[in-house]
Amino acid sequence: MAAAKGMDRIMKITIIGGGPGGLYFALLTKKARPDWHIEVFEQNQADDTFGFGVVFSDDTLDEFLNRDLETYELIRDQFAYWQDIAIHYKGQEMRCGGNGFCGTSRRTLLNVLQKRCAQLEIPMHFGVQIDPDEIAARFADSDIILASDGIGSQIRDARKHDFKPSLALKSNHFCWMGSTRPMDEFNYFFKETDHGIIIAHTYQYEQGKSTWIFEMDEACWQGHKFEEFDEEGSKAKLEKIFADELLGHPLLLNRSMWRRFPRIFCENWWSDNIVILGDAKASAHFSIGSGSKLAMECAIGLSDAVLAHAEDDVTKAFQAYDEARRTPCQIIQHNADVSLSWFEHMHRSFDMEPMQFAMVVMCRAKSITYDNLILRDAGFVKMADDEWYARHKRQTGEDLSVTRPTPMFANFKLRDMELSNRVVMSPMAQYKADKEGNPSEWHKVHYGSHALGGMGLMFTEMTCPAADARITPGCPGMWNDEHEENWREIVDFVHQNSTAKICMQLGHAGRKGSTQLGWEKADYPLQGKGENWPLVSASPLPWFEGISDNPKPLDRAGMARIRDEFVAATKRAARAGFDMLELHCAHGYLLASFLSPLTNLRDDEFGGQRENRLRFPLEIFKAMREVWPNERPMSVRISASDWREGGISEEDYLYFAQEFQRAGCDLIDVSAGQTVPDQQPTYGRMFQVQFSEAIRNVPKIATMAVGSITEAAQVNTILHTRRADLVALGRPHLWNPYFTHQAAAWYRVKNVDAWAEPYYAGAQQAAREQQKSREKLMQLQKQASPSQHRK
Repeated sequence: MAAAKGMDRIMKITIIGGGPGGLYFALLTKKARPDWHIEVFEQNQADDTFGFGVVFSDDTLDEFLNRDLETYELIRDQFAYWQDIAIHYKGQEMRCGGNGFCGTSRRTLLNVLQKRCAQLEIPMHFGVQIDPDEIAARFADSDIILASDGIGSQIRDARKHDFKPSLALKSNHFCWMGSTRPMDEFNYFFKETDHGIIIAHTYQYEQGKSTWIFEMDEACWQGHKFEEFDEEGSKAKLEKIFADELLGHPLLLNRSMWRRFPRIFCENWWSDNIVILGDAKASAHFSIGSGSKLAMECAIGLSDAVLAHAEDDVTKAFQAYDEARRTPCQIIQHNADVSLSWFEHMHRSFDMEPMQFAMVVMCRAKSITYDNLILRDAGFVKMADDEWYARHKRQTGEDLSVTRPTPMFANFKLRDMELSNRVVMSPMAQYKADKEGNPSEWHKVHYGSHALGGMGLMFTEMTCPAADARITPGCPGMWNDEHEENWREIVDFVHQNSTAKICMQLGHAGRKGSTQLGWEKADYPLQGKGENWPLVSASPLPWFEGISDNPKPLDRAGMARIRDEFVAATKRAARAGFDMLELHCAHGYLLASFLSPLTNLRDDEFGGQRENRLRFPLEIFKAMREVWPNERPMSVRISASDWREGGISEEDYLYFAQEFQRAGCDLIDVSAGQTVPDQQPTYGRMFQVQFSEAIRNVPKIATMAVGSITEAAQVNTILHTRRADLVALGRPHLWNPYFTHQAAAWYRVKNVDAWAEPYYAGAQQAAREQQKSREKLMQLQKQASPSQHRK
């Protein structure tokens, strides 16, 4: 790296890769600093391009407009613009407007960027191969070398020890083709064939030209006998399958080989003076836009960082680039991953009615919610609601077609327990019990006050059937008469003063027991001498190696003792009047330690294959179900992923859910993680809903979704798209016990009867305030002018 520092340096920047990202970085940077030496090297010829169209959103076009008007105008003169997305499913078309995208030819885009670079006198060399091993010597005088050499980046691979790339080939097969068929919208054509479902993602990118991306799973691809490099053969088959959709137009080829999508992400974005950009750095599935879009947005961030810092310190510039773009890039890639996963499993939604299927397609990446769709196209949401209300009436007899309260305010019945709505307060540890395990005055206030907030169901925190089953000394119990009486008082208050039902969650801490309170040093052993109690688990694995106490692996006598403790606690919960009971088999506690292959290393009948790992948790559940009143429901909480390689698989948790259902479980509470301390979860909005969706759609068992669900719009999205039957929120209920009442006011639901009588005036005020906010938002939408980008 060049050693000179200081302001007004004449920087030399070498760009290897003349795709949209590299060229856009070149022109933006050169425009700002005409005195800098910027040079581009591209292995292909100037007029070579592969693929057909690229897609940009209105937000991206806004950024282009603000950054370089000349480039924006050149692109705008060529692109095709649309607002509608049309979903074609089982002979029906469902349209959603208000989306705002444009398509343009990849060749045109490259020509525009090349033209703009030429205007700025940026040297461009085409047909030049750069050997990664010769970069340091060949460009020794370059201050910055930008590697934008595509998804198969040789520079990245040559320095993988620095960039630390991860690569995962996804399961679906896809190929890019074009057609002469014109269209005025983005179309999803879902085609059911004898061998499976094929989806065509299609849009117009210039006059008389449209992109067609065909995608299908392995079984469908094999069934149709497609061959990876047989472009003409694939073209002929697809023209026949999609004859009705092509309207007599042919498909066009341009290196239209079959591929599987490579999901790439680099942990580090620079090595010495080499910085990485575009698909070489991170790839995003085509179903949420285009790689060109992501590359050009990152080019803006890199250009800003280089212009601000590179003269003084190149490394500081790279750090600023990372800080500015890593989170947005990861958000886009996460949304793309979720979208990609849905297309890999699209057959799971193929029994849906048309509008529900259309809602799933629109909301598949979780970035678009129910409320977003109302702002885009209220008519589309009305049709989806109408279909949902009609289906709900067929299933339950409840007619919501007049009051139209949205799905979250529909009733839900499990056995004889009927909930007034689908909102649930999650079990959340309070650590406020006394040292004998008695619920305290805190618990009475906590559960009593939250019950007034309008949710349909509330869960207690994990309550323990024995003193040595607790996580901390502050965890409540259900092993003596005093516990039972204290809980009965709480249950009575909830029933007498609210419409909420209340569920007791019973669990055993296992190897995660005898630890400090949650706001102290969570999961670490108690510090006082003699305070810790003996631990048990499936296997003798401590939570923290060298810190936590080693648990004793349970023998058969210990299992029998713990089973009987759960049975006794179950009887007490029934006498205390709880409406529902849940068995906690998640989060690394005792029963979870049997389910996970990471924590169950046994070689007896309780270890090894999934059937054996389930044996003890299922034995406890069956014993509890036998003494729990038949008219009251039971649920089981599971961790559907350990967030670590070698942990619980989809096959595992689907099997667990089905076996619990066969044993009398009415609902699966689907969580994830907290099984091992070195987990690596993929966080994000509604990040665990995918597991609930799988259980709800494959074995079709009722589920409750949890995990970073924070908005009423997300609740309605989850319910509308059959990802769960109930939706649990934790932390939002801690800071806003009236979450459900607030949502009811927002959606104009007439639920004054759900309010406690002394609070009726508050119900009226909430309705007025939320209505004002809603009207203001709608007014802003009406005032918004049509997109400035439409020609």
